[in-house]
Amino acid sequence: MKKIKALISVFAVVFAAVNFTSCDSEPVDPVLLDNIGQDPGTAGPAVFKVDFSGDTFVATSSAATVNNANIAITGIKGTNGQAVSILIDGNTVGNYPGSKVLLDYTPSADSEYSYSNVDFATGQESGTVSITSIDTVNKTISGTFSFVGWWGDADLNLPSIAFTNGVFQNVPYTGSTGGGPVTSDEYFKARVDGQDNTYEGADLVVALADGGSGETISINAFAPDHTLVISAASDIIPGTYQFASGFGSNARATFISATDVSFPVTGGTLTITSNTNGFLKGTFSFTVSNDGGESHTVTNGDFNVEYDF
Repeated sequence: MKKIKALISVFAVVFAAVNFTSCDSEPVDPVLLDNIGQDPGTAGPAVFKVDFSGDTFVATSSAATVNNANIAITGIKGTNGQAVSILIDGNTVGNYPGSKVLLDYTPSADSEYSYSNVDFATGQESGTVSITSIDTVNKTISGTFSFVGWWGDADLNLPSIAFTNGVFQNVPYTGSTGGGPVTSDEYFKARVDGQDNTYEGADLVVALADGGSGETISINAFAPDHTLVISAASDIIPGTYQFASGFGSNARATFISATDVSFPVTGGTLTITSNTNGFLKGTFSFTVSNDGGESHTVTNGDFNVEYDF
């Protein structure tokens, strides 16, 4: 679960701060809610909702991604980045306890913190997610969820919030539900501060999101003491690119510490050697630092990963 706990900032990069290309959600139809868990047949309108703080959050857009190890689902309400996100350590129909999921509520795109089902002050985890249907014909996913959320800034000692009656129905997804480990053709390696790391299987997530300037391939690699996020334009061609910040950049990199502190890149390059048949292959190296003077060096980056539109 170390990778799950490190993913709050990744959600902010991949989901909460972007605009989905998915269909808008329509008002909740009680008939749809009655049919949760049944074969939906032809996919109906997308629904994503949850109750908290005496109100009901009803998403105006929603989307999901599926890869060899994880499912990620997000619902966004309005235009200010208010979002509820779900990450599941698994990719099949079934029930997942709090130790296998990350559930996160972000009040706005400008919010530095969010409510998560992980209490970072105590390590306590809450919640459950039930995947009731994965419709591989219509490429939609349905289920239910609930959790207790703790504010990310423990110093404020804010009360927890109960998120109940969560429902997602016919949310469109991209990716594959093939399951199983990452194939031997896929790999992601890097040397971080002199330590060699190999990220694979459940330690690697490849997601697609719309950052306002076209589709983006985001590779999220998890280790016990850090997370690496490498992003590139989906139509990137072979060549060497300077890492930079902002969604308009062809290549971006972020280092996230075990305490969920994001370090912006200060220099480095991404070399793409191939982008064909749904596989992105290349090498990279970069440095990061924060205002406090802490820095990290990433070298010998080497990857070949599969992605889905």
